[in-house]
Amino acid sequence: MWLLTSTDRELRDVATRAMYWFGRGDPVTLFEDSLKSLDINDPYVPERMLAASYGVAMARHVDIGDQAFVTVILPKFARSLYNSMFAEGAPSSTTHSLMREYATRIIEIALLHNPELFSFEEVQRSKPPFTDGGCREWGECETFKEEYHGLDSPFHMDFENYTLGRLVPDRRNYDFKHDGYRKVRAQVLWRVEQLGWTSELFKDVDSSIANEHYYPRTGGEAKKIERYGKKYSWIAFFEMAGLLHDRGVLKNWRERTYSVDIDPSFPEPVTKDYLIKDDFLGDPEMDMKEWIANGPMPDMNPYLRLEEVQQVKGPWVALDGYVTQEDETRSRSMFCFIRSFLVRNRDADSFLDHLSHQDLGGRWLPETPDIIYTFAGEIPWCDTFPKNDLCEFSFVTGEETVKVQRSQRVLCLDGEILGLTLVDLIRPRVSDNADRKVEEQQHITKEDFKRIEVRLMPVEVKEVKTEYAKFNTLIPVCDFGWEGYQTTAIDAGHATTLAKEIASYLELIGQPQTFDLFTKEGVKATFNVSDHSNDFNNKQNMFFIRENLLNTYLDKNNFVLIWAIWGERGYSSDRIKKLFHSPDHPEQSYVVFSFVKRYEATVTKAG
Repeated sequence: MWLLTSTDRELRDVATRAMYWFGRGDPVTLFEDSLKSLDINDPYVPERMLAASYGVAMARHVDIGDQAFVTVILPKFARSLYNSMFAEGAPSSTTHSLMREYATRIIEIALLHNPELFSFEEVQRSKPPFTDGGCREWGECETFKEEYHGLDSPFHMDFENYTLGRLVPDRRNYDFKHDGYRKVRAQVLWRVEQLGWTSELFKDVDSSIANEHYYPRTGGEAKKIERYGKKYSWIAFFEMAGLLHDRGVLKNWRERTYSVDIDPSFPEPVTKDYLIKDDFLGDPEMDMKEWIANGPMPDMNPYLRLEEVQQVKGPWVALDGYVTQEDETRSRSMFCFIRSFLVRNRDADSFLDHLSHQDLGGRWLPETPDIIYTFAGEIPWCDTFPKNDLCEFSFVTGEETVKVQRSQRVLCLDGEILGLTLVDLIRPRVSDNADRKVEEQQHITKEDFKRIEVRLMPVEVKEVKTEYAKFNTLIPVCDFGWEGYQTTAIDAGHATTLAKEIASYLELIGQPQTFDLFTKEGVKATFNVSDHSNDFNNKQNMFFIRENLLNTYLDKNNFVLIWAIWGERGYSSDRIKKLFHSPDHPEQSYVVFSFVKRYEATVTKAG
């Protein structure tokens, strides 16, 4: 726990992870130590103790078959946490936005399983914005003046401009004279001083730490050792952010931003496998131009429905996927997306017909929704994991030239419309030649110019009216993309997961360290597979759902699943580079291919 005071980011992160794993085995002791840590005067400690506790709560509340955690251990901890941080006169109340959020979410999980644990008033007191608690009257630093930078200030330029600047909604970047900004800056400096930082005490050591960043061995952001001034500045930043949110200054403030540098559920990479073994690059004897123009379409049908994945019986239905292959010896490359959309039964035939005739090149299909600031352990139960909502498809069905009336500015003299434009009216003011030209052409004198009026009058114009066929669809998956570059303690990378609408309807639950979802009985419901390749030109990933669960959702909600498979055949990367610098540059360097298919449900036994 005491390692959490460190300004070594990697050490602090792995210490947090160690506390998490300790708590997975002994949650009672971790929770007791977390409550005790609230009295420690270095907020770096209780912040991460609460983070580890939240991680344990996310992991253990989905224990299958063991209810002791949610019926005994978690309610007791949640009640103690409420009394310590949120009750009236709570001894450990704070405005620190991260600490409050971890505590609030722990209480939220407890309420999922014990709705009567807290009264309505208590629930409201545990959610932001807060009206009391923590430091409510901040002083302003008099030691530091705005002009002081460098070693005499705990701030560096980016933190001062971008980070602190976020606390002042109406401020422009680099506006250091903004009154609201000057006040916030002085208050944050006051708190930094309270925490013990002064230039006299820390100038030399902070300078030494900062200089170390110039050496390559230091590594990236995840391995950075922060200055003490930076540490105390972050503490003051989160405390001030919570206070300003409470006061209504930061109306749309979210704790989940790039400033949250760790996912306390510590997810692991998705299952590794190399499912697609087919070679989609074609016969090497086939002429290159002929292969690009008329080569065979990659046959993805065998992968749209698998009887088993990694010896786990399904059947499994693909909802999303991507494969790319490249071979420099054949100078060829290809990529292929597997996308799926849920359409209402009544619209399925028409949607399928329109999609079949649509050019899908250029990423015409709507993008899969991104989930960035959601912890893996919050899927799918938490409100930080949003719904995908319906997305609209618009297909052009026809165009027609029509005559419409539009209001248009015209120049009039004594009620008569002149054949002049606004430019003609302005030119005489800057050029004598233009003045004489207008007088000669329109027989208008300088005195007439003074009486010209600009009026709005209806005129008839021709416009192209486009007709569309529109459909609402549900994208059944979303992309999880936590910003893992900020920590070495997590290496989950990107993953695909099921849309909240489907997961919630099927009452699926998560499990620790995985993005896959399960039934309450412990049956695997989704399967995320990737080859984990670092070669962007040769990689694949697939996402499946258990077929009987998919059929249940489609049937009960009157949906049909339609696949859209599209991609490109073209020259390999090196070949393209050479061709672009050659007079033999091909007219056709790639060709888009696509096909659409309707999923036909099959009767399967429950998994």
